[in-house]
Amino acid sequence: FFFKNLKFINITIHPTLIYEDLDLEIDWLLTTDFSKGLPFWEPAATWMIEKDNVTIPLLQVKKRYKKMRPELLKHETVHIARSAFKEPIYEEFLAYATSKSKWRRFFGPIFRSTKESLFFVVLALLPSLTLWLLIPLGSYSLWLLVRLMIHQKIFKTSLDNLSKIFRIASPLKIAIRLTDKEIKLFARKANIQSYIDNQNCLRWRQIKASYLQNS
Repeated sequence: FFFKNLKFINITIHPTLIYEDLDLEIDWLLTTDFSKGLPFWEPAATWMIEKDNVTIPLLQVKKRYKKMRPELLKHETVHIARSAFKEPIYEEFLAYATSKSKWRRFFGPIFRSTKESLFFVVLALLPSLTLWLLIPLGSYSLWLLVRLMIHQKIFKTSLDNLSKIFRIASPLKIAIRLTDKEIKLFARKANIQSYIDNQNCLRWRQIKASYLQNS
C-alpha cells in the first residue's frame, strides 16, 4: 500500500516513547489512525516513507483499537527499531514478545508476512465452495503450527541463554539487536562466548560495551 495523498491524511507526532525492557527510546514517531490500506485482520502497521532520500517510519493504527494502542505502539516500535535489518524469521517473535497476552506471545508470530496471512484467509474461504478444500487449509495450518512450535522453542532457548550470558533480566534488549542467524546461534550452548569475543562490528561493539560490562 502506498500513501498517494499523504497531505490529506491526519498525521500526528507521537511524543517520546521509552521502553526500558527493550532499552529503546524513540524521540518522535509519526502516527495516523487512517484505516485505508490495512486488511481487516490487521490492527496496525508500520510504513517506510521515502522523502528526499530519507526513510521516515509512519505508524498506522486503526482508530477502533484505542484500548490496545499502547501495546500496538510497543509492537510496532520493535519493527521500527529493526528496520535496518532484513531478517524475516524472528521479526514477529520479537515484536509479539512485548505483548502482555500469553496467547498473543505464542501464536502471534504464526505468520511472517502479510502474504502468508492473506493466503491463509483465502484458503479459509475456499471450503465454502466445496468441503474438499478443507484439505489444503488443514495442511497449511498444520505446517504453520509446526513451524511456529519449532521456532518458539529456538527463540525461548535463545532468550534464556542470552539472559545467563549477559546476566540481565530482559534479554529482549539484546535479542532485538541480533540477526536471525545469531538468534539461532544463541539457542545452542557451544561456541557462544567464542562468537561474541570475535565480533568487532559497530553493532557488536555497542552491544558488548552496553551489556557485557556488568557481567
